[in-house]
Amino acid sequence: MDDGIAIGSTMLASVQPMGHAQEKEIIIAALVASTEAYQFVQEAADERVFADIREDFLGVGMHYAAFRQTEDQEVIHLLDEAKHR
Repeated sequence: MDDGIAIGSTMLASVQPMGHAQEKEIIIAALVASTEAYQFVQEAADERVFADIREDFLGVGMHYAAFRQTEDQEVIHLLDEAKHR
C-alpha cells in the first residue's frame, strides 16, 4: 500500500522479493497513480487496487488537500501504539 505511485519503481522493488518467497497472493494498492506507473506494476502483482489512475499525474501531493511527510518518530510512536492494542 502506498499513498501514491508516480513511477512505480519503488513499489516494484518492494514486491519483487515477495514473489521469490512464494507468497500466496501479492496485492498492490495506492490511492492515486500515474497511468505509466499503473502499467509498469501490472505484472508484479496478482491484484491491483487504485482509487484513481491519472494521465495528468504531476505528483502524489497534488492529489491531497493536506500532504506532509511523516517523521520517523511519529511512525515509531504509531507502530508502538498499534503493538499494544
